[in-house]
Amino acid sequence: SSPGACTGQCEASGDKDRQVSILLSLGWLAREEANVESAEACYVEAAELAGRKGSGGARGMMGMAHLYGQLGQWGRALEKLEEARELAESSGDRLLVIRCLTNIGTTHFAARRFKRSIDWFRKAIELSQAVGYRSGLVLNQHNLADAYFRLGEHGRAYAGFEQSRKDADLLGMDRMVTLNDVYLGYLMAHRGEPEAGLERLGGAMKE
Repeated sequence: SSPGACTGQCEASGDKDRQVSILLSLGWLAREEANVESAEACYVEAAELAGRKGSGGARGMMGMAHLYGQLGQWGRALEKLEEARELAESSGDRLLVIRCLTNIGTTHFAARRFKRSIDWFRKAIELSQAVGYRSGLVLNQHNLADAYFRLGEHGRAYAGFEQSRKDADLLGMDRMVTLNDVYLGYLMAHRGEPEAGLERLGGAMKE
């Protein structure tokens, strides 16, 4: 079904937020089905409908950025993420700002611009600390460590994965504990501790 047909179901009530949410969901579904044209249309309509107020426009821009990222169009993805960040900041939604910062970092990372990704992950970490967003902190500690890992800076990478694992364990984020253990096990083996590394990897596989 077309975006217009779906949003028409709630136009009579004037529920703009609901229309935006419907469009974002439709965009995600179309993206999952690799229907680029439909996904882009949904995200564009969501952003236009939301306008410059609230977080809906930012989320629409982020949807477009994810779509362009899947297509390897890094420049277009980053352009939309910058727009999303501005909208998120103007709406005062700091958690959404953190998501934007994180996604800018992961887009640079996906484009293999690891040094540039580090700057954005650090910004996301700083804001996560400032607002007490602990799960965002865990995620970006891991992202930052992974960027150092790709650059061959294994000491910094190990420290980052270890901190991310520690905080993830405190929050009960089991998946992040396991993911960090995989990297830590590899790095332990790489630095001459094969038995300890294999033990860490074995524990991660059991989890």
